[in-house]
Amino acid sequence: MGLQFQVLGPVRLGVTGHGEHRVAVGPRKPRAMLATLLLSANERVSLDRLVGELWDRPPRSAVANLRTYASGLRRVLGEVDAGDRLVASPSGYLLRVEPHELDLRRFQTVTEAGRSALVRDDYPAAASRFREALDLWQGAPVEDVDPGPDLAIRIALLEEQHLAAIEDLVEARLAVGEHAAVTADLRLLVATHPFRERLHRQLMLALYRSGDAPAALAAYTRARAVLAEQLGIEPGVELAALHQAILRRAPDLSPPGEPEPPVVAGVPARASEPPRQLPPDPVTFVGRARELAVLRTACATADRPSVVVVHGPSGIGKTALVIRAGHLLASRYPDGQLHLDLRGDGAGAPGVDPAHALGRLLRGLGVPPGGVPDDPAEAAAMFRSQTAARRLLIVLDGAAGVDQVRPLLPAGPGCAVLITSNRPMCALDSTRLRLERLGVADGMRLLGLVAGDERVAADPPMAQRLVALCDGNPLALRIAGARLAARGDWTLADLAARLADERDRLDELRADDLALRSSFWASYGELAGSPDPDDRAAATALRTVAVLRVPEFPGAQAAAMIGTSERRAVALLDRLTEANLLEAVTPTTFHVPDLLRLFLADLAQTGA
Repeated sequence: MGLQFQVLGPVRLGVTGHGEHRVAVGPRKPRAMLATLLLSANERVSLDRLVGELWDRPPRSAVANLRTYASGLRRVLGEVDAGDRLVASPSGYLLRVEPHELDLRRFQTVTEAGRSALVRDDYPAAASRFREALDLWQGAPVEDVDPGPDLAIRIALLEEQHLAAIEDLVEARLAVGEHAAVTADLRLLVATHPFRERLHRQLMLALYRSGDAPAALAAYTRARAVLAEQLGIEPGVELAALHQAILRRAPDLSPPGEPEPPVVAGVPARASEPPRQLPPDPVTFVGRARELAVLRTACATADRPSVVVVHGPSGIGKTALVIRAGHLLASRYPDGQLHLDLRGDGAGAPGVDPAHALGRLLRGLGVPPGGVPDDPAEAAAMFRSQTAARRLLIVLDGAAGVDQVRPLLPAGPGCAVLITSNRPMCALDSTRLRLERLGVADGMRLLGLVAGDERVAADPPMAQRLVALCDGNPLALRIAGARLAARGDWTLADLAARLADERDRLDELRADDLALRSSFWASYGELAGSPDPDDRAAATALRTVAVLRVPEFPGAQAAAMIGTSERRAVALLDRLTEANLLEAVTPTTFHVPDLLRLFLADLAQTGA
């Protein structure tokens, strides 16, 4: 005959030999004493510790009671085993147990054998060992005992060992291709243990190998939300790496010997090359050497994402600058370049809302449409996760304001964001770069690139005259050059004559889909249609002062026209200056550039 002790479930003492039968351990206190001794088998357990385990408020007779319980246990053990199992000493007790007699020791031995098989990639053997080990569990550890403080800690450690063995078994089953069979078990385990990242990772892998990549990505989104909301942390490296691998359809996600997972409708079978979304490098770009140097320097930070806001008046060349800079800097960002037209310039369409913009950016990174969360906060969190370990360049063109842009900023320190806007977005943690008019030399070069260098070289004074009439505005110069290119019979003087009359100049500065007036209207429309009442008030003020038709005016004069205090009028004019619809000469004096003055004349005439 032999003894069998059980602690993985209710505390039990069994006898093996001719059949198997259980031996009654006794009431609650002796059972708690036996559990404590078994969980410290072959180690001396002090009397103080035993007393602390059995009583919250020990009676004076606690030690005497322990001796009584020990006598009872010794008698039970003596009935089935002749050896001296329970050894007493003045300081405590020790219970002698052979490794094969205690279910906990057998569990630990078989579990180690399973892990050794995992290391050898012998997955069938590993799965067999883990199943054998888990079959020893008949319930929660010593579940019929009221644990004291030390016993509670040991029980928690045992439960951790149990869960780790379950995860190891799942690992082996996934390796032998049981991904479909294990999915239901994993869903229950994840629900019971929501903070176990390994379980989340295994569920994602099982879903992916079952051919359901969108469900695997959704599982990651849920895991990330739980960790963020409950613990305030981001997913660990392994979980995030698996997410990236699923997005790339990495071949090594398939189990050994199996083909790659089937294609799901609407999901690409394999991740494409890194996104290369930048528009073509502008061929008519001239000058801006200082500005390009500023952008290069701003994008050189290594400890955080680089964010640059390029702002300035309509038509000043903001988009052309960031696209040229994007192509020059592209080699720094091997994980790709994203481009998004936010249409926040009021050009006849509402600006792209952040949720829609996030969806487009995520899809650009390879997330399938079904994998993009509907909730904007979750989508923003996914975008930060997607960009955390990448080196990406992101161009956000035509941003309306900080609220539109902030959710679109990446998390990775290797990322850079170039933003164009009519406004400087001072509330954004960024480098701000204001674009000014082109100088005469650069203006003539731009005119020559579009109209033909030989025509500009044939009449430099008239070319200078055209640059002045276009006020050094790159859009106006491109339009002028396009009109000359379309009319080979015109001289530079012919076009200058047409532009000389201020009443017709904006009408003349239009070619194909390029129109300077439309660009100005877009900037004005952004203010007039803004949800901010101060923006709308500034648009009203602009319509009022437009009737002045002067290149410069003081704030006091504007206040009298608007019908408000000078302080309030200057505040509204400052807002127009931030939107690049005016220029400040002094804190209370404002200048209207030539082409903008012509637009204001239109505004005054229409009453807009």
